[in-house]
Amino acid sequence: MTRLRRICGALPGTTERLSHGEPTFFAGRRDVIRLVLRGAFQRVAVGLLLGIPLAIGAGRLMAARLYQVGSWDPVSLSIAVGALAACAFVAAIVPAARAAALDPTTALRTE
Repeated sequence: MTRLRRICGALPGTTERLSHGEPTFFAGRRDVIRLVLRGAFQRVAVGLLLGIPLAIGAGRLMAARLYQVGSWDPVSLSIAVGALAACAFVAAIVPAARAAALDPTTALRTE
């Protein structure tokens, strides 16, 4: 049991509560959803940090090669970033809601 306590204590989003002298681990529904969404948006942030400079560079390359093509359009880039964030939210909220709806003891038994 002490190994399980160390593992669960190291997981982000889990907290420990003393109940009748025995430590129990719990993560509320909100904590589970926050944990899944945080993981998804960390990946989105990495993609944007790599993708935005590459998109601007590709735009400048196209502007140098093609006639009457602007180097970059901030409105289009902002719309693309917003669409990516909206798609990532929709793609992450479904599994987050499913994970939050699971009973932790049932999920641990199936593993």
